[in-house]
This record gives sequence, C-alpha cells and structure tokens, in this order.
Amino acid sequence: MKSNFSQTRRALLKGSLLCGAFISFPLISTANIARKPSADGLITINNDGKIHIHSGGGQMNLYGEVEAIDVVSRILKCSPKLCVIENGGNPDHLAGLLGQYSNHLSFTSKKTNQRTAELLVTKLRSLAAVYFGGNIDNYDVKNGGVFGYGRYYSFEQIASFGRQKLSFGKISIETEKFIQNLKDNSITISVQEVY
Repeated sequence: MKSNFSQTRRALLKGSLLCGAFISFPLISTANIARKPSADGLITINNDGKIHIHSGGGQMNLYGEVEAIDVVSRILKCSPKLCVIENGGNPDHLAGLLGQYSNHLSFTSKKTNQRTAELLVTKLRSLAAVYFGGNIDNYDVKNGGVFGYGRYYSFEQIASFGRQKLSFGKISIETEKFIQNLKDNSITISVQEVY
C-alpha cells in the first residue's frame, strides 16, 4: 500500500510538472517578446470630405465612439455627422493590436485625438493660405471647411490638392506602415500617443 501511494504521488508530481512546462512555456516565451503597443492618433480627411478617426481595434463601445467624435468635432467646429470611426481588424486598417491596453480603446485617447485634431486645424489653415493666398491667421476651420477672405473651401476641395502627410513625435512602425498604404488622396495627421 505504501509503495503504490508513493508511486501515484510521484506520477502525479511528474505529470503536473510536465503539464505545467507545456502550458507555461509558450506564455513565458510570448511574454518575453511582447512589447507595449503605441496608441498613436491618426485622423485623415479623404476626398469624401469626411473626417476619418482611425482605430486600431474592432468595434468600440458607444461611449468610446462618442468621446472620440466629440473631441474632434468640437475642435474642428463641425457636425459630429462628418466624423467617421474607422475600425481595425482587416488589412485596410491599422493592426488590431494597436492601443488595446490601459483603457485606450485604440486611438480613442481623448488627449491624443485632441492634439491630432488641433494639428489638423493648423494644417488645413496653412493649406488654404498656400493654395488660396493670404495669411494663415485669416482662415478659420468650421462647418466642414475652411473660411477666409469671404470665401468657403470645403474639406473635399482641400483634400483634392493631393496627399498631405504630417507626423508629430515618434509614431509607431505599424502606424507609419498604415499611412504609407493609404490609397486615397488625403490629408493625414498622425501624432505620438499623448499621456
């Protein structure tokens, strides 16, 4: 009886160690090579005149989308209906891994989107000054376009000038690859994640 109990206990211990090694080894090796993804801000205005707020993840919850759209539409002084959330998870969007941590539902950090939208306003005003003449300070972005010198230029008109790209800070490799693969003529602003 004593020897059977001892052999059973040893077999159980060996089995547990082997099972633990097979289960934990992939987890340990994955944890060692994993890196913290960056939740950069990325906003584009395409030829459709809409403001595309890019998300690296899948569907956000309702409040996540509302917050992302609210901050951008407030800074661009436009209707929230002009803003579109571009969800990830397919080759046409950012990798689903981006930004899925620490309550960042990928690219919806309010501060990051706010900074990206502020830089987009500056870029739109400077493009209007270059293409239509005048001083950047005399242009204002509102209602889906740029106003200046008694004239209105829609986002569609400004996006039609060709691809404009502006990056601030050290954006992630994934974000940079995504920007390079954009097919449409667009105004693209990317910003390193703001903490």
